[in-house]
Amino acid sequence: MAGMKASRLMAAVATLALLALGCASGPSPVPTVAPSPSAVADLANGTNPPPGAAVRFDSATLDDSGSMLTLQFTGGKDYSPSDPCSVHYFGWAHESDAGILEAKIVEDTPPFPTLPPNFGCDLVGYGRTVTINLAKPYAGGRIHDLAGADHLIASPRTQVNLDVPAGWTPDVNQEEVLDAGTLWLRTWTHTDANPAAGTGVLQLHQAFGGPANIIDASGGEPAKVNGTPATVWRSASSGELVVVWMLGPDGLALVGNKADFTIDQLIDLAEAATRP
Repeated sequence: MAGMKASRLMAAVATLALLALGCASGPSPVPTVAPSPSAVADLANGTNPPPGAAVRFDSATLDDSGSMLTLQFTGGKDYSPSDPCSVHYFGWAHESDAGILEAKIVEDTPPFPTLPPNFGCDLVGYGRTVTINLAKPYAGGRIHDLAGADHLIASPRTQVNLDVPAGWTPDVNQEEVLDAGTLWLRTWTHTDANPAAGTGVLQLHQAFGGPANIIDASGGEPAKVNGTPATVWRSASSGELVVVWMLGPDGLALVGNKADFTIDQLIDLAEAATRP
């Protein structure tokens, strides 16, 4: 996860470096014309993706109505017609016939006509967002970035409910992008948690429409969760315990430690998980 975010930031820095090189010569700056709102709206509201290279986004959220999509990404500074180092973006999103929400961010900064000699832009990456009003509310939980990645919409409406024991406090609630796919991660911590040792931390990984492949498939023990086939993994060295099972169409992986739970207690907790 950290490696992917780092690569995205490097990509953003590389993009801004090109902007800096493009701002290296010419006479004094002259303000240019801002992108036409009507032209941007035409591209943003079409059923087909707008032309131009896609800018990768990091996460996506929907409002409660499911009609307004917000994409978060790293890019150039907020656009100003008088600032040749600023960048303008717009977003497009459309639900395909297959029921998949596809989205694209496009950079459409108008060219700055003239620039002063030896002019340069900083290489800082800025946190940016674009907001898109969808043609119709989207009820799904997954979005496809046309820059190449799949994301889950925070928080997925189909995330399972887990009745954690008293003394455990909600902590992490976020998307996790793994080689095996994109999942949703929730964690709870105990008052005497020792994260470095893996104790006092409870994790629930949820995949949508498939298994939660978070660990090596070998070395597990067969088990049952509410009569459904499951697999249990135990680590003799760290004490980590993992229960992996399916709840309807979604794969779940519950991770604890033998310092906090027995395997039977972890299975009991898994059996209490319910779909919304």
